[in-house]
Amino acid sequence: MPTRVVPDFDPAKLEPALRRAFLMKQNGYCVICGLYQDFNRLGPEHLKALNALGKDALTSETAYAAYPPPAEHVAAFNARHFGRRLERWNAFFAVERPNIASALFLRVWFGAAPRFVADRFGAATAGLDMSAVCLRYTQEALPQFTALDGDINGVLDGPFLATGPYDAVFTFHILNHSCDITAALRQIRNLLRPGGFALFSNEIERKPANPFHNIHPSEVQFVALLREVFARIERIDDCEDGFVPHASPFTVKHDIPDIVAWA
Repeated sequence: MPTRVVPDFDPAKLEPALRRAFLMKQNGYCVICGLYQDFNRLGPEHLKALNALGKDALTSETAYAAYPPPAEHVAAFNARHFGRRLERWNAFFAVERPNIASALFLRVWFGAAPRFVADRFGAATAGLDMSAVCLRYTQEALPQFTALDGDINGVLDGPFLATGPYDAVFTFHILNHSCDITAALRQIRNLLRPGGFALFSNEIERKPANPFHNIHPSEVQFVALLREVFARIERIDDCEDGFVPHASPFTVKHDIPDIVAWA
């Protein structure tokens, strides 16, 4: 199904061959697995070029155009995405009582999640982001946080894959970008110690016009993919406020859940 792509930046920033590949989508349902996905996926050379430019250059959001980002933007982002989420995490961890001495964050944003885990568990935290602004902000706000090198857009690649093992890996909206989601999930599983867990936030989304998104799973499809790699799957209900049109219709309870997968 040819899809009109709507980039959130001026595509003239991309060189012509990369621009053509980036702006062309062939979304459809796989007749074998049923997953709604893009079949005209970017190749490794495209991803390498995109990741070299960085997310800060590939967005129209002015908060990422200079450093430091505006305080009001950071506060609004954290309130929207982590206000309720951290309350839900706290309740979940109170029941599960995991031992988290070390945690990896694949997309740290402005450090709300690493700060929560460090404060609650006394854990060593490390991570990456698509945005140099976000990574720098987190590192400066959390002096004990370790910034790692590597790519998390489209593929998981780089020196960070040789770190760990970790008690927990937290991902925030990176798997939609995957060119091979099963490979990415296996890489995340390999970063965990036995008995550890991965917590997935905002990975259930359907934005076929977004040129960065390669897969568009429903909750049922996402959980099925996780069951191929992980031993036990749990759900944390209602992690963000309100109805989100590109996500809520595709979740089991029409909310925004986080999914926890145990190794």
